[in-house]
Amino acid sequence: MTTHSPTPESSKQRALRIVLDYHRRGDRLVRSKYFWTFIGTLVALAYVAWLFVGGTSAQQQLSPGSLAAVHSSLNSDCAKCHQNFKPLSADASGSRMLLAAFHETHPAKVSCRDCHPQQTDLPHHPNQLSTDEMSCAACHVDHQGSGAQLARPADRTCTVCHEDMASHRTRSQFEPALQSVAQFARLAPEQFAHPGFRSLPAEDKNDFKFNHQLHLLPGQWPKDGKPEGAWKLGQIPAELREQFKTSPDQSLDSLVQLDCSSCHVTATTDSGAYMLPVNFERHCQACHSLTVAKTLGGNTQTWNIRHGLKQLELRDVLLGISASVEKQDSSATKLSPNSPLGPPLPVPGRTPGFNLAQQLGDPGQVDAWQKSLFREQCLKCHTDASALSAKEAEPIDFLKPRIPERWFTHGAFNHRTHEAWANCRDCHAGAYATDATGKPPIDDQRVLVPNIDNCVQCHASKSTHEKFKATARFDCAECHRYHPTGAQPHVAP
Repeated sequence: MTTHSPTPESSKQRALRIVLDYHRRGDRLVRSKYFWTFIGTLVALAYVAWLFVGGTSAQQQLSPGSLAAVHSSLNSDCAKCHQNFKPLSADASGSRMLLAAFHETHPAKVSCRDCHPQQTDLPHHPNQLSTDEMSCAACHVDHQGSGAQLARPADRTCTVCHEDMASHRTRSQFEPALQSVAQFARLAPEQFAHPGFRSLPAEDKNDFKFNHQLHLLPGQWPKDGKPEGAWKLGQIPAELREQFKTSPDQSLDSLVQLDCSSCHVTATTDSGAYMLPVNFERHCQACHSLTVAKTLGGNTQTWNIRHGLKQLELRDVLLGISASVEKQDSSATKLSPNSPLGPPLPVPGRTPGFNLAQQLGDPGQVDAWQKSLFREQCLKCHTDASALSAKEAEPIDFLKPRIPERWFTHGAFNHRTHEAWANCRDCHAGAYATDATGKPPIDDQRVLVPNIDNCVQCHASKSTHEKFKATARFDCAECHRYHPTGAQPHVAP
């Protein structure tokens, strides 16, 4: 019996089994797709409509997060900052398109100006390109949580211009030349690290002499000097002695031991960020008193002279003292010797050379006093431009030393925060240095404020300091501000 295999089904026969209008016959699956698509679209339209008419609670649905703590009162008042069709930032392509559509050149600042009028109207720098003007929200990004620090924008908001300064300024030449900066501490060889501090001079050009290390020695006297030259606590007038004591019961025969805080004291007005200026009457006259003396009847009387007088003014004062000596003025004879505050000196006349004191005083005595003060006291600290020896120098007027109260004019520094973990020597090692012979050098030409190479030991991603292994912040906002602040532009408070 012969068997026959079935004939294979052709493609035409197979096509005849398919109903050509199958797409018109909905089944359960197809119907469910249509149903849920309709429901989803309806819900979306209802949600969008609710965003427009639902008020504050609806608008909060669009918030990416809560505001910073300083703006927390505005969490429920979106309209205080946001305006319809006016973006707060132009750093996104959509924002730029929206600005162009409404013929705007910069994002809205009106809402920020309401509370910060002193900031939004000030340019960052007079040589900044107008096209580089940033909106407030471009740097101060809010909605990052209550703990966000709006005054510390990301470094990128600064380096977008500062890493290529040549392309972002109106002037092509600056003296000194401005360097491009990518970040404070270099992390990669190809990056532009922060240059040295421009406001810090290479040398101190003041005509003023001072020796830090010598003053930090016991008795302010070198070890190889004669013992009797060392300064003792009992030699300081009682009225000024207290601030130089190292302990309440310190002996008067003990040597005076100064430290940095004896002269350098932080101010209280700026949270201790900066040091108060050194003052002669407060810090110097206890040991360096400006006095003249005269022996009368076996008793020596001493008069203290006010610091800072011009030579003509000084001569008037000395003539008044001389006149009181010659006439045995009662106001002079009753003064206690060596008083640190000095006697009530006669007031100089308004017409030099014609007042009574100048007519009665002894010019020879006055000349001797004036030269003695100049040669033995003034020249200890002030430099005589005539280059004469101290024995030959004639009294001249000195310019006031130009010692900056704030060395970093383009950046900030806070002594109080550094004092919590470091001491003065960690940064100002030059004040303790000695020269090749082992003697303390004169500091009249050295700047003892460290430059950036000292800062980057700690202010970097990895500490290289031999003593401190923890790292400190090194972002731009740590020392700088974008907005100018009066006489100190771009300086963090």
